[in-house]
Amino acid sequence: MIEIQNKINHIEANQKDQAKQMLEIKRLVNSLNIKTAFINLSNEGFLCYYIIFNLDKVCLNSTEIKHFEEYNKIPNVKIINHPYLKVMIRKYDLIHISLNPIFEDLTSYIGRIESCANKCIVTSHTTNNENDSKVIEEYLTSRGWEISYLDKQYYGINIYKKLKQWKN
Repeated sequence: MIEIQNKINHIEANQKDQAKQMLEIKRLVNSLNIKTAFINLSNEGFLCYYIIFNLDKVCLNSTEIKHFEEYNKIPNVKIINHPYLKVMIRKYDLIHISLNPIFEDLTSYIGRIESCANKCIVTSHTTNNENDSKVIEEYLTSRGWEISYLDKQYYGINIYKKLKQWKN
């Protein structure tokens, strides 16, 4: 865990935008009592933060698995290697996805993500593809999710929180 804390210290010193986003995610993890997270983007910084949050389960799907194999040794962490758009996701409290892939059917993909996220959805790289980000925002807000946080720094991030009174 010392190595992970060292990586986080490096991010906090050198990538303040990402560190700020993770502070917001940490606030939601604590307030929503999030215990499980699925990360569908290859980012060591985000992974380290989720590990340090002491969640019961963290699963990272990466197409660059060789960079993350060392994390498989941590008991509550699972690293898998599947194409981003085809990965099968089970129920998680929080799902963190990237908007970098080219989506053939974005509504279908986000519908699948939404059906597996119990409390929170995080979208990263929103400034790389603002049109996809807008489609996701309209879809989720129409289905009982509220925007909890928006940030255009560090490639952009949107955080959605499920409204309790919403029934699918």
